[in-house]
Parts: sequence; C-alpha cells; structure tokens
Amino acid sequence: MQNAMLMARQDPQAAFGVLSDWARRRFGVEISPEEIKSTPPAKMRERLIELSRRASDEDKLTKQIAEALAQPDDESLDRYLKDTFGAGITDRMRYLDHEDRENAIRARVETLARPEMLQFEQMILIETFDQVWKDHLYAMDQLRDTIGFRAIAQTDPKIEFKREGQRYFLGAMREIRERVTDFVFKARLAPPRPMPGGPGGPGGPMRPAQVPQGTPAAPTQPRPAPQGGVGHIFGSTISGPGFSFG
Repeated sequence: MQNAMLMARQDPQAAFGVLSDWARRRFGVEISPEEIKSTPPAKMRERLIELSRRASDEDKLTKQIAEALAQPDDESLDRYLKDTFGAGITDRMRYLDHEDRENAIRARVETLARPEMLQFEQMILIETFDQVWKDHLYAMDQLRDTIGFRAIAQTDPKIEFKREGQRYFLGAMREIRERVTDFVFKARLAPPRPMPGGPGGPGGPMRPAQVPQGTPAAPTQPRPAPQGGVGHIFGSTISGPGFSFG
C-alpha cells in the first residue's frame, strides 16, 4: 500500500492499476482503479488488511496448493497458475517425477502467492547468516591461536579443537535460527524515499552540470552505506529492532 502511494505521486493511474491487479491475484477480489482512487488511503489500507486476515483464516494458500496439485499435467497446471497468479510453470518443473513434481508445485505456488514475504524472509536469512558466519570464523581463528595451550592441561589439542569447533558451529546455527525468528516478527518493510521533484531533484529530470573547460574534476566521494536497516527489496529497506548490520 505504501509503495502504491509513492508510485501514485509519479503515475497515479499506473499505481492504482498495479494495486488493483495485486489485490485480484492475492485475494481474488475485484477492486477497480477508480474505486482505489476515490477511496481514502486509510480506508483502503483497512480493507486490504481485512482481506489479508480473511485469507489467512481461510488458509487460502493451502487451498491454492491443493488445486495446483490436482492438475493432471503440465499444460493444465501452467494454465491454472497463469489464471491465478499471472505466471506459469518454469522449464525446470516439466517432466519431473511424482515426488519432485509435488515439491516443485508447492514451492512455485508459495513463490507466486507471496513474493514479497518470500524475498523478505530470504533477505533476512542471508543478512543474518552472513553476520553470524563472520563471527563464527573469527571465533575459530581465536580458537586456533590458543588451542596449543590445552596441552598444558595434558589434553590433545587436535581433539580439543574438533570438539570446540563443533560446539562453536552448533552455537552459530542456533543463533541463526533465533535471530531469523526474532527479526521476521519484529522487522518491517519500509518503502523507498522518493526524490524531490523526480529523479533529478527539485527541478525534475537530472541534467548534467556545465563545467568550464580547464577545470579539474572533483574527486569522487564514496557513496555512504544506508543506515538503520538491512537489505533491499524492490528498492525498499528492511528495518526494525536488532538490525545493526553494516
């Protein structure tokens, strides 16, 4: 909804059409662009939230997976997915055996039914895994530097290194699970900030600056990393408690 409102500042009709099409594919309801245009954003947001709750209560995703699994062949499955989600099966899904086909269909339906949530989860998992794994490698380096002192206690450093390394690894995997679970429930997807006046700032489209001949070029400054969030989905930023990467 927030992304649609930002799009409406540049191209209202296209933004309302995108939101209308999204609501039809996601919830199976027809909301015309004209209705979206004439409805206050707060009321439209409440309506979409109610539709989302109803779809969750009715377990619509499970029903869609069952309907997809019931398709007898690839052609009928492709038609069903295109009619329901606007995209069909992939080339890799064709000619799979029974078990692999079922798993592929489930994954395809989930991908098409909730693409934003899927990419949201993937981004959180990647960012979390990256940070935790770096910490794990650093801890292993510290262990390698100090494991020789275990010989003073009359223990085999090699055996101790394997034992401690396994404990560190299991701890890292446990931390990844805990962090991802915590972030998924607490994080939020913030829409990208629009640039004033369009791509070029207050004056509209960006134009190249006129530089007098003979003037030395200014040194290029590195672009600062975004603060307050991690990851980007369709230009948006994931933010929330605990996101301190970077």
